[in-house]
Amino acid sequence: MQDGIDCHHGARFELFDESGRPVPDDRLPGKLALQGTPTTAAVLRVHDTEKDDDRWVTATAWPVRDADGAVRFAVSVWGDVTERRRREDDLVRRLAFQSDASDSLASSLDYATIAETVAKLAVPHLADWCIVYVVQRDGAIRRLAMEHRDPDRADLASVIEEEFTLNLSAPEGVPKVLRSRRSELVPDATPELMAADVYEPERLRELLAPLGISSWMCAPLLARDRILGAISFISTESGRRYDRADLVVAEDLARRASTAMDNARQFDERSHIARTLQKSLLPPQLPDIQGIEIA
Repeated sequence: MQDGIDCHHGARFELFDESGRPVPDDRLPGKLALQGTPTTAAVLRVHDTEKDDDRWVTATAWPVRDADGAVRFAVSVWGDVTERRRREDDLVRRLAFQSDASDSLASSLDYATIAETVAKLAVPHLADWCIVYVVQRDGAIRRLAMEHRDPDRADLASVIEEEFTLNLSAPEGVPKVLRSRRSELVPDATPELMAADVYEPERLRELLAPLGISSWMCAPLLARDRILGAISFISTESGRRYDRADLVVAEDLARRASTAMDNARQFDERSHIARTLQKSLLPPQLPDIQGIEIA
């Protein structure tokens, strides 16, 4: 045993530094202290080979000398910082995700492309299945994009889009988010809940049952006090349970998507006005003048 962890070859625990390099026995804080070299808060990743699990620890060691200055023994202090490290790693991932989202969403002025980008950004970072609902010009709600972690689910997505209409009067689900303009979080979701907001809910429930739905959240798409749609995030195979921190990320993605969609809507409206004005200024038909070509 070295520093309280059996790190010999073939043992249960393996040690790595922050860069992922293996830490040999002679570089462990306790061994260095026995050689007379104190260490200060070395951060190590401890891999449990039996459980295939990682923990993060800080290790500090000091040599203890006798009256002649010779090292008699070493004192090692280990601290488990796994939860802190996971929070830090999660924060880094979320910041990277938000940066990627901003760059990706700003690259298009097409509604459908933006919706597809949102769905692809969400899977698998936030969801196993993501659906983007958009309010059409006539007020109808359309599933403009659907993305699933498993490509084999594409056929199911097509069936849902073609055969199931959203019931806007349903008390729960996406219709509730569209009416209230407020996000919904259901840590423990069921196929019954996910099918409750369409016509023919029983038939949809049967289709969703094999997916293993475990959690759901939905964020509205809002811009300039207008409801543009909603994004539905569904956890299935991964078994992930959403919490408030996940909802914060989902709402942030929805805000960025709303801005991109609003810009696309304004661009489309201005283009439509320009085309209409241009058309109104053109003569109904070109005159036919002998010897002259007119365009």
